[in-house]
Amino acid sequence: MSAGRIGCMTTPAQGSRIPEGTLYACDNSEFGSNGKGRYWPGTEAWFAWLSRTVDRYGPDR
Repeated sequence: MSAGRIGCMTTPAQGSRIPEGTLYACDNSEFGSNGKGRYWPGTEAWFAWLSRTVDRYGPDR
């Protein structure tokens, strides 16, 4: 990631930091690893998390 060749996928349930300068994408976890949305936080919580993530890491990455 630090070489800029691969980005970072993050989800609300992941809880880890995105490395400095790394491109990132946000997954909503609606389908989860079990296909049943076990990690889907719901619409309001998803948008709140998404807003915090973009505020923290920037919209251009």
